Amino acid sequence: MTNLNRCAVVAWALVANAVFGVVRTYAQDDTTKASPATSKTCYRGLAATGCRRFILTELTLDKLLVGQNVTFTTNQTGSSLPYTSKPNQSRLSGEISLMTNRSLHTALGASLLLREAQEGGNVGVKLRYRRWLHRDGAALDIGAGLVSGRNDGSESRVLLFTSDVALNVGDYVGVTLGADTRSAGGNHKPLLYGGLRLGSQPAWIGAALFGIIYVIVRRGVG
Repeated sequence: MTNLNRCAVVAWALVANAVFGVVRTYAQDDTTKASPATSKTCYRGLAATGCRRFILTELTLDKLLVGQNVTFTTNQTGSSLPYTSKPNQSRLSGEISLMTNRSLHTALGASLLLREAQEGGNVGVKLRYRRWLHRDGAALDIGAGLVSGRNDGSESRVLLFTSDVALNVGDYVGVTLGADTRSAGGNHKPLLYGGLRLGSQPAWIGAALFGIIYVIVRRGVG
């Protein structure tokens, strides 16, 4: 096993351990619900003392930390030719999430994901967990789901696993670590990305930028 593959395995193990820790914490968490006075829907992340539900719009720019080129034989032109698949060195993603505070410390929800890629754009969905760390809005986010991506070396599209862990402050800014897969020649390869996330405050700016990303993605796909 190469050092690169060892790094990828360690990264996946860290993400799996974080998810396990969150599930265990949630199982032990208090079941205190938001009071009727805080049952409103907000357009930025707030704990149960401020909102029952909240909507997030976010932009993430990340860079490749672990990933390698894959060379294989393709028959797209009718003859066997070597083809080298290269992972995206950087990515721009937009997310819109609907979250519900399940207790004073825990929120659960789902996200729609749009991601810029070499082949134009990918669309996906994620389940999302948020652990409130402080009343000022600092939080730990964990998400995992599936994204539609191209099988590099062919015209077919496949569902690929995507996950991330993020630490954010007041939904203004955060840092992210993402463990994903990509398909190259029909083989799934691990990837690790790190980056910066801009939060959904004010909400209308996030929504406008999300719409711009959508237009860019649609043009790329078309």
